[in-house]
Amino acid sequence: MSDAKRLHRDCLNYAPLDGTKGICHRTKDPVPADLDACAEFAASPKCRSCGHYGPDPQKSGIGICGASKNRFAAYADMRAGTCGDYQKKA
Repeated sequence: MSDAKRLHRDCLNYAPLDGTKGICHRTKDPVPADLDACAEFAASPKCRSCGHYGPDPQKSGIGICGASKNRFAAYADMRAGTCGDYQKKA
């Protein structure tokens, strides 16, 4: 994620309230989802950063999770913090 813009919604400290805003666990302040994150940014594990995730070239933001025999659709922005098969891409 070093080349990508760092947004609040991609931070481990971000807790979503709705589609546009959330709460920062660190400061307890409301923050907009799509604005630049602060200097304390900690990348949240998401499907797009997992080695099992493969993007679908015909569908923006959706791909395939190849972690099991039953490959299934997964959103790139889906949080993967509780996924037992999550493997951060190198």
